[in-house]
Amino acid sequence: MNRTFTSAFALAIALSGAIALSTSARADGDEGKNNKDKAVCYKVLYQKGNSRWAYDTKDRLFLNILKHSDLTKDETAYSVHGTFIDVGDYGRYHKKTTTNMNVATGTVVTKSHSYSGYDNKSDTGARLGVETAGGLYKTTNHTFDCSNSDDKATPDSWEKCALDGYEGYSLATADRGDDSCNFFQDGSGGDDNHHY
Repeated sequence: MNRTFTSAFALAIALSGAIALSTSARADGDEGKNNKDKAVCYKVLYQKGNSRWAYDTKDRLFLNILKHSDLTKDETAYSVHGTFIDVGDYGRYHKKTTTNMNVATGTVVTKSHSYSGYDNKSDTGARLGVETAGGLYKTTNHTFDCSNSDDKATPDSWEKCALDGYEGYSLATADRGDDSCNFFQDGSGGDDNHHY
């Protein structure tokens, strides 16, 4: 009798655990449809003063952006992980180009339209903050602080960026075939550690 009670009790616990797991798997699956990550490669552009055109620095931010959580009903946070490819085109002075890969982490916060009680629309947009670290040839860490009037986490471009506190930068989606987006450096040194 004691053995039957123990077996029935164990079976009840196992079944309740299986039901809880299947419910949680279903909830995660439903939530996952809304939280898909997206990889995007941005080219870093610099626009001097009031110039009408921006020059491609050849540097790249290759980021994977994934929804993290809702901050409020109108604001959403996204986690950012990826690489910063610092081409380091020093050809004018040293006649040599040294490409460097740093890891990049950060956050995107988006704010969608909302209305106050007086029918005034609040500000909308997105803000990207990224810090980079590491690098084989150059260990300079960088910070990107970008904003956009579009409330998307992965817009086609970031209108205004400050790189290490210096304004005049922006980000634009790079072409799919851009070799710099696929650059990888394993940190072992030597000339053959550059992988595209």
